[in-house]
Amino acid sequence: LLEWEPARLGELDDAAFAAYIAGLEEAGWQGSVDLVRLGYTAWMALWCGLALPAATAFWCIPERAARALQQFGHTQEEAAAAWATLCAYSLERADEARRLMAVLSLA
Repeated sequence: LLEWEPARLGELDDAAFAAYIAGLEEAGWQGSVDLVRLGYTAWMALWCGLALPAATAFWCIPERAARALQQFGHTQEEAAAAWATLCAYSLERADEARRLMAVLSLA
């Protein structure tokens, strides 16, 4: 979770999604990129936007400081700050998912 600079999440998102679409197309898929993006953004919002706050609370109690440092290579404070950025980014994907639902007439 801390292998990418949080400030560059947009770059990672763009590259990963473009590669995913390219892989689908190489496999012969023909469909709506917006529909695929909706699935991706909704998943990210649900997984990271909802689960990450609980994971942050779990890993950031004082008794887990040494284990968190060993596990993630960052202090609890560094991890919490990075996860907060990821959580905020994920919730922005929820907004994107809602916009896509409207565009696709699914809302």
